[in-house]
Amino acid sequence: MPQEKYSGTIPVGTLGIVALESSRTLGQKVNDYIVQWRREREHEHASTIAFTGYERENYLIKAQCKNKALKKQDTGVEPASSA
Repeated sequence: MPQEKYSGTIPVGTLGIVALESSRTLGQKVNDYIVQWRREREHEHASTIAFTGYERENYLIKAQCKNKALKKQDTGVEPASSA
């Protein structure tokens, strides 16, 4: 989609990226793209409260998967039991 389509929009909420371990590289690429795009983007409402936290150095959120089934699916490795 062309960038012009988004030129008049304002954020609805705070952006964050949670990348699974198996997609960490892709998550970093998406993060880098968004950081650069938001730095370069000009917006008439940039100084309003709606844009608080809009431009940041990093949108990646540190998270750990606590669900054993999801861990196995994401990594292909059975998680160690915590006995």
